[in-house]
Amino acid sequence: MRRVLAPLALALALAACGGEPADPCESGPTFTNTVKEISDAKCLSCHSKDAEGANRAGAPVGMDFDDYASIQPILSDFADALTSGRMPPMGAPGISGTTPAERTLVNDWRVCGYPQ
Repeated sequence: MRRVLAPLALALALAACGGEPADPCESGPTFTNTVKEISDAKCLSCHSKDAEGANRAGAPVGMDFDDYASIQPILSDFADALTSGRMPPMGAPGISGTTPAERTLVNDWRVCGYPQ
């Protein structure tokens, strides 16, 4: 009896709320509408194709985040670095770490499959 009531309760709850819940990825963060702004503010001072020498602050040459295509090969690592707070590194000149809200947005972007 309990097995029948649980799906019924769920169906009634959904009906009371106006149907099925909205897909959070349908209007969720994309690189273009959300993550690029975070990347531009937190990453590009070191991870830009235009940054050279000491201006890269140790960022490997070629690991640039100027656009979606440049981070596409490392999407998971990029998102992990931002959501873990590992990047930007503490003490990076002129850059603060990611905020909890920014980490949440990047994680939501990851959950939704890294849409461009």
